[in-house]
Amino acid sequence: MTEKELKYIAPLENIQKFLSSADHKSKVTQSYFDDEQVTEIIKQFEMQLPEKVSHASARVRKEEIPDLVSYVLCVKGKIEGAETSDRFEDELELEAEDYERLEKEAKNGTIIKTRYYFIVGIDAYPAELTVDIFHFIGGKKQEWKYAMIEVEYDDDGMKEALRDGKHDLEILQSATEVTGDKQFTNKALAQKLPS
Repeated sequence: MTEKELKYIAPLENIQKFLSSADHKSKVTQSYFDDEQVTEIIKQFEMQLPEKVSHASARVRKEEIPDLVSYVLCVKGKIEGAETSDRFEDELELEAEDYERLEKEAKNGTIIKTRYYFIVGIDAYPAELTVDIFHFIGGKKQEWKYAMIEVEYDDDGMKEALRDGKHDLEILQSATEVTGDKQFTNKALAQKLPS
């Protein structure tokens, strides 16, 4: 599956006022694997990477919503020749035991965050907007002074409207786009904060 997403950071103090209007929120714990582990995990869980996908990464995620906990193994990769906002993504639901084993084996860091979900639209283009507030980042328990905002969309018209500034999403007014900037991937943030 192709994930289409634009990523932004914004000062946390500018985002706090929007959080109470979220559709829902969850607690997310994500742990990342090093390159050798990624190859082993893809084989172990019989996942397939298309030929045009490179630089694969893998993580396990535990997401907690009241009365529901989900466990997911996710493999992502760069699609050769595609926009930086388009990435390959394959997810596999896990049993709690598999998650716990893999989480202990993950060698590339962990992040813990609260994720706020919003359904937004620009003109006729619906999208899911998420805001992540980090609590464990850069290898230690700490709050980050920025919020991560991701807009996942299906239609490229949404991407064009966002990049051209033709939208009324107030939450993005103080945001800076960081799509494709490797220091702002969750995997990178699990190890260290950007300088």
